[in-house]
Order: sequence, then C-alpha cells, then structure tokens
Amino acid sequence: MRVVTSTVLTTLLLAGCGNSAKRAKSTLVHAPLTAAVLPKPQPERQRDPASLCERIAEEDAAAYGALPKCTDGGGGGFDAVGILEDVCKPTENGGAWTVAFSNLTFDPTCTKGAGAVEVMKGNYFVVRVDADGRRAQGPAHAFTASGFYRIRFQTSVFDYDADGLEEFAVIVSRPVHTDVGTQDGSVWTAQRTGVAVYAPASKIQFSELTDADEDGRPDLAFTAPFSGFDVAWFEGTNNELGREPPFVAHALPNGLFSLDDTVAREHAKKHCPVSPGAKVIIRDTAARKTAPIIDEGASIHAIACARVWGVPTDAIKRTILKECKVPTKTENIHSHGPSTCFSRDHMLQWANATPPLTL
Repeated sequence: MRVVTSTVLTTLLLAGCGNSAKRAKSTLVHAPLTAAVLPKPQPERQRDPASLCERIAEEDAAAYGALPKCTDGGGGGFDAVGILEDVCKPTENGGAWTVAFSNLTFDPTCTKGAGAVEVMKGNYFVVRVDADGRRAQGPAHAFTASGFYRIRFQTSVFDYDADGLEEFAVIVSRPVHTDVGTQDGSVWTAQRTGVAVYAPASKIQFSELTDADEDGRPDLAFTAPFSGFDVAWFEGTNNELGREPPFVAHALPNGLFSLDDTVAREHAKKHCPVSPGAKVIIRDTAARKTAPIIDEGASIHAIACARVWGVPTDAIKRTILKECKVPTKTENIHSHGPSTCFSRDHMLQWANATPPLTL
C-alpha cells in the first residue's frame, strides 16, 4: 500500500495596507463537496482517482475565490484555495480524503493603517468522498488565522488496519508570535455510519508524520509532555528540543501504535543519546567566554533528556533553582545577567513531566 504525504505552507501576510476604502466584514457559509456538484461515477474516474481531487479543487476555487482580499498594499491575504492545495489525497478504491472550510468570516483590517493585519475565522473539517461521489464528513473544528503567521495542513493516507480502506491523517498547525503555536494531529477512518476518529490513535497528541523505521507505515511523532514552549526566541539557542519531535507512536502491522517499543526507543535516543544527569543548566561559552550566559534552549533540552533517562524530578529542580535566577524588571533577552533564566517556570514544569518512555 503506498503512502501519499504532502505539506502545504501558506503565509498569511498583509503588510502596508495603507488607507484603503472601508471594507465590511464578510461571511461565506460554504459546504463544499456536496454530492450534487461532484462528478458522476464513471469507470475512468475510478481508474484515475486523482481526477476526483482535481474536481474538488475546482469546486473549492469557485467557492473560496469569492472571498474579499486586501490588495492595495501588496499583501498576500488569506488564501483559502492555496491553503488547501494538494491537501486532497486520492484513495486506491477511487475515492478521496480532503479538508474543507465552512462558515468563514473574513475581516480585512487594513482600514486601521499600514501594517495592520487581516483575520480569518471559521471551521475546518475532514471529508471523505467515495468513488460514487457520496460524502461523509467529520465534526467541525474552529480556527482563527491572523497576522503575519501561517496555517499549515499536512495530510497522509494509509490503510493502517488493512481493511481495504485508507485512514486519513491530518495535522493543522497554527503558529503564533509568542509561542510555538499548536499542532493538532488526528487520524480518521471510514465507517458505515460516516467518518470517525481512528480509535488506536485517538489519545495520541501528535504534531508530525514520520517513518521512523522506514517500513512504509506513517508513524505519529510528538513532543508531549515537552511542548508548548518556543525556545528559538532566546539567544544562543541552536539545540532546542522543538526542532523535531523526539517521540513517535510506532505504527504496527496490526493497526495499533506503540509508544515504547524498540523503534520508539531508538527514535528517542537520536534526540537524547546520553543522560545529562542532573547537570541540566548549560552555559553558552562559545558566545561569551567571560561570564557566559545560560543557553536556555540547550538547558531545556537537557531537562527533557534527563527525564527521558529517568533522572529524578527533585534532582533536576534543585539544579534549576540553584543556578537560574528570576529576571529583574529591567532585564530582557538582549540585556541580562549571566544567570538569568526567562524560561525558569517552563524548566520547572518540564522537570515535573513524565515522558512516554524511560531509556
């Protein structure tokens, strides 16, 4: 069974809007992919399932293309069609899985001056269309996309349980300025009653798809419980945990997932090859040889690895409390003392975390 995976990354950018004429907030209520607009079942379409995705793209372009955009400042605006480009995945039985939007509300705030941003709110949901054009969809999930940031869909189809019908994995990422954002992953399956969450993956909070053992089965990669913190904003950071998820839910031939088998453990070892012990506060001696500052990215990585290797929480917390000082009101990330830790609270939270496996 082949695996089809794609990543779509669309920048939501609107800069230099200038003094536009006032635009009213507009709403598009759209339920795309209805059986009435889908192609009638034809033998050649079943032989070429990609044609169904092509037709779906045409219908989406017609519906979403009506959304207004702030164009006078040269910004790109929210591009619903572009975001869904290549998200549709054909299945080997002539159907397709995709993602669709509904109840979109678009508010171009370019009337507030140059550099203002737009806001798009609405719902997204997964849709399965069979070879005859019949549609089933999952529940709606609300989202907000705004500013200079991005929304990304990564999708994949694979028949995990070998029942002849591919499951659909979809990840929606919504980065924001002050945090690493959210990556919501879910796996869906087709049932006689419609579309439902694939039970073996229902409790796995994954953020990426990977193939840890190169067996052709997409594994679910995740960072939890070490997530929700963007260390990239700190100077001297080049070893942060968040660059790639350190854990995988390894897809097994029986349709289940393992969090702590040999494959999962070897994947974790790639990120944490040795135990740092309780020495989890790392200083950036390369950037500043005299009174080197604390490398918060490397330190928080060391804390996570210490927990993965079974270092006791109390030992890690003692090191943090001893070596990390709370920033004063006059300190910032560009000007501070050598022992200041802006992420001290997060470090203590990670010290308390229980990883999915222990090396």
